[in-house]
Amino acid sequence: MAIESPPLPPSAKRERGKVLHGRFAIWADDCWVSERIRKLGEAIETTHECNAVHVGTEIVVEFFRDSVAWNGLVEIFDLKGHPKAKRCYAWSYPVTDDTQCVTVLEIAPIDSAESAVRVGHCEGPTALKNALRALTAFLTA
Repeated sequence: MAIESPPLPPSAKRERGKVLHGRFAIWADDCWVSERIRKLGEAIETTHECNAVHVGTEIVVEFFRDSVAWNGLVEIFDLKGHPKAKRCYAWSYPVTDDTQCVTVLEIAPIDSAESAVRVGHCEGPTALKNALRALTAFLTA
């Protein structure tokens, strides 16, 4: 079942993460929130080969040395058919002309949206690049 986003009213401004017009129109990560949740659910189902049911949203703000390091909406999904996890946390962020999805299973020590964000950012693109550089250096040495 495809969820279609309603068109933006002419008076609405496209301001990321803010209520735009009326009570329910929220625009985040360059798409309507309902479309974002659908895409995250599909990413979870594809990546982890199980069914995902959206159960909630949390606002997470991570601080580093008294400054906001990251803030955003973390979607919470219950999983059906996954051998180890019953829950998954997911969020997305824009990358050039695309959107990157991050999914983190609730397996110890992950027990909340906040801990998922901490781990998700530690193991994100920067950590992957560093690991690839180390591997390349090792193989060429």
